[in-house]
Amino acid sequence: MKCSGVSRYLLSWTVAGLAGVLMLAAVATSAWAQEGRGVYFQVGRLEAGVGGEQKILEAAPYLRNNRVMVPVRLVAEALGGSVTWSASNRTITVRTSGKTVVLTVGRSAATVNGRRTILDAPVEIHRGRAFVPVRFIAEALGFQVEWDGTQRAVWITSGKRAKIVLAVQPTVAAAEVVEKAKPLQAFLERALRQRGIAAELEVYVPLSQAGVVEALRFGQAQAALMGAWPAFLAVDLGAGDLALAEVREVVIDGEKKEASFYFSYWVVPKESPYRSLQDLRGRRACLPSPTSTSGYIAPVGRLVELGLLERPGGGEADPRRFFGEILFGGGYAQCWEALKRGQVEVTVIAGDVPERLYREVLAGTRILEKQGPVPSHGLVVARSLKEPLRGVLVEAFLELNAPEQRSLMRQFVSGIFVRFERRSANEHFGGLWRYLELTGLKFTERLGR
Repeated sequence: MKCSGVSRYLLSWTVAGLAGVLMLAAVATSAWAQEGRGVYFQVGRLEAGVGGEQKILEAAPYLRNNRVMVPVRLVAEALGGSVTWSASNRTITVRTSGKTVVLTVGRSAATVNGRRTILDAPVEIHRGRAFVPVRFIAEALGFQVEWDGTQRAVWITSGKRAKIVLAVQPTVAAAEVVEKAKPLQAFLERALRQRGIAAELEVYVPLSQAGVVEALRFGQAQAALMGAWPAFLAVDLGAGDLALAEVREVVIDGEKKEASFYFSYWVVPKESPYRSLQDLRGRRACLPSPTSTSGYIAPVGRLVELGLLERPGGGEADPRRFFGEILFGGGYAQCWEALKRGQVEVTVIAGDVPERLYREVLAGTRILEKQGPVPSHGLVVARSLKEPLRGVLVEAFLELNAPEQRSLMRQFVSGIFVRFERRSANEHFGGLWRYLELTGLKFTERLGR
């Protein structure tokens, strides 16, 4: 198959160790603006988000007379500055491109490019580290500050936001998908911010599943929530990489499980005279969709595997060469209705449908054949999306694994969502690859494999 930590942030400015010149790693302002990098921290907490990384501070920000005090080194380093400490007069000099700020411990006066200015609170030594009012130091260096009173959090940014487009395969009208996505969208933007990334997330709904793949290929989307077959195509065509696989509540052989795969089954009514798929040659069958992994690729693959369906000339396997008539119902529930009404003699059911439907179908049918494992849906990230945005976006999606956040995905795209897990394409798509090799099927929504 051809498919392609939290770091510890040591603030070492003890009072005794302030002597000497501390040259801090510079981060270009232009890169910050383009990638939406920022600094996020909360009063009283040691965790901070800095430019897409989670940092652990040695001293937490605190409030002094309603002013948020932060470690000078944290802000200076994060905003691309260099810092000099003068022990003789207890001054701190912060330099960035075009800015020089001189602070004195114990004083409320400072200079910015030689001009005297007054701070909201004096620079002070707290737990052996130099602290300064956050609004002053950030704005003096040319950055913006936002205060979130609910979270008691401060957000420093250049004012620019990175743009991340999340493509979603169409299931209902685009306007309805976009509206349903708003809570998830807000959650992901907040999760990115807490890691030090200011981003605007836009949900994009192409006209077809192939449109999702094309959006990744041509830079119109940076990530996509996709079914197994289009996700496989995105990887196979070099448009993106599988970042996460969905673990869902599925039913496997009658037992409810949490898994990133499931099976589908050929079924006939209990009173049916047909005892095997071979008996159904020339009969009528209902399949949910010609683009469904569990409802088309795997069942057709099983026909080939059993030697019931041939591929003349090595072309695509066509189930109409075996059955007399194929009805595409548009979904498993519709095919079940067609079977109950006698419009067809056989259909398929999959373990990722709502449990009620699954058990209703199995209670009224006999299983003739089982096929799988079928991979679940996944998150594909465009190869054009680079770090730190790439890794931070994946980490934000992993926060949806918390049980209290599960409803965000369930209300949006997957009613049986449990969590995301990291999976390689080779590992996740193995079963799908086997059925594609058996059937030679190609995705035909304006896109060939």
